[in-house]
Amino acid sequence: MTSDPLSPTMLAYLFCQETRLETETPLKRPKVIIIAQNQPLDNDAHLRRKLADTEKRALRQSSRFPRMDLPGIQKGVHENLKKPLLFWNGRYMDLLDLMNFVRGGRRLPTITPENVTQHYSLANTVTLNGIYLYQFLRDHGYDPIIVQNYATARLPELLAEHPTAVCISSNFIFMNDIHEMASVIKQQAPQVPIIAGGMLVKKVLNAGEQFSRKTLDFMGGFNGCVDAFVIEAQGEVTLVKLLAALRRKQPLDSVPNLAYFNADRRMVFTHRQAEDIHMDQTAISWDRIPKIYLRDVLPVNSSRGCFYRCRFCTYHWLFPEVHYKSLDVLRQELREIRQLGFVTHVRFTDDNFTASKVRMRAVLEMIVAEGFDYTWSSFARASALTPELVKLMKRSGCEFVDLGLESGSQTILDNMDKRLSRKQSL
Repeated sequence: MTSDPLSPTMLAYLFCQETRLETETPLKRPKVIIIAQNQPLDNDAHLRRKLADTEKRALRQSSRFPRMDLPGIQKGVHENLKKPLLFWNGRYMDLLDLMNFVRGGRRLPTITPENVTQHYSLANTVTLNGIYLYQFLRDHGYDPIIVQNYATARLPELLAEHPTAVCISSNFIFMNDIHEMASVIKQQAPQVPIIAGGMLVKKVLNAGEQFSRKTLDFMGGFNGCVDAFVIEAQGEVTLVKLLAALRRKQPLDSVPNLAYFNADRRMVFTHRQAEDIHMDQTAISWDRIPKIYLRDVLPVNSSRGCFYRCRFCTYHWLFPEVHYKSLDVLRQELREIRQLGFVTHVRFTDDNFTASKVRMRAVLEMIVAEGFDYTWSSFARASALTPELVKLMKRSGCEFVDLGLESGSQTILDNMDKRLSRKQSL
């Protein structure tokens, strides 16, 4: 820790952390299970299931586009999608599968929940949604339990602890998967309420009462599985209100931003109340997160929102404005990661980390000045990368960036309103 003078923003942040620590009590806290993601152990089965689910969705939506053969178009898209993918003896293999295949002497191992940590797998990754919800719920009097990956969870053991609720985040989980998870949990612990929220839930349920008949019929399948949906792009405050209502056995109609099924098995919606949590309040106090939930690669978010309005992306209407963590708070968060002593890489999860060149330069110069001993990566926009900026990125420890190129056709890029030329992608 350096002796740099602290800004008013940083002082306020530290004061909040001190206050949280002082208000924690050793009293028994109600448990809440958080399911953060569902990364498969078998990528071939996962791919085939997702393609089948998408084709079923196209069939459900076909009545909206009577002049189009939507199911046929979707199948054609899938056939083109599979052409550049790697298959071995008819089995799909992603990059991690290939690495396991080579390391295993040209044999693909059978990955199980018991041996997954011995192999390359996305099931071993840590996502920020689970970590952030852990911190938020802990600060509001709960004892959260993070299930980093549903495919490797020991649910019977966790459910035996009689949690107040199981919360499923849809940020990395599809609706059909939520239905399957909720059904399994209800079979094992029918008395435990199940809550689903996150980005996909917001997108799917945002229309509320304006749903089409087919969509309402599809959502009706969640009756008896999911007890409440949180329909808010952030939703943390709503979740705390919902958990309090469930603990007190109060009716849910007074809690905002919800969808749930009434006694007539009809989905009803409560009033909407937008949440606005400042980015500085989302910083993770990494020294307070149990090490069992941490890895040598950790996610960090420094901004919310995107300047661009690509037609295929719904992110901009979920977060129409761009907000940044202050540099002081971001610096402190990165320092805490360094102090953990075992982190080798930081993954910036911003939707568009490189969008603002002024902001980007300030962040990079801060990282260089701090001399962090871990590397980093992020999503990046090709049009934002200049030779000068790339040199500074390398000096600051950038290991790689993910570029959202989407297409090699300028016509398609223009139709997407991508605001990117093919030349900028070269």
